[in-house]
Amino acid sequence: MNREAIFKSLEALPDCKIDMTFNCKSSFIPFIRNITPSDTYHIFKQGSNIRLDMTLVGYKKLKCVRGNLSVLFKGRGTDNEGELLVVDHDTKSV
Repeated sequence: MNREAIFKSLEALPDCKIDMTFNCKSSFIPFIRNITPSDTYHIFKQGSNIRLDMTLVGYKKLKCVRGNLSVLFKGRGTDNEGELLVVDHDTKSV
């Protein structure tokens, strides 16, 4: 799929905000929630622009590593349209 088709598909969808929460739990394995990931993703869509905010960065020694990240897709009419950026708000880097 080329970039123009992606822009057209995104623009055909209505603008929206979605909050998506996930977590893992088990009635068979106690304390599984302590080592499994959980997070809430905040997704914003406007025109052909998308932003995803999250706090789960990765794992280290069976523990979740937290941060403050945003993933941005630059839509039509922006500088460098079609570019995908990862913004680390804690280290203030892109």
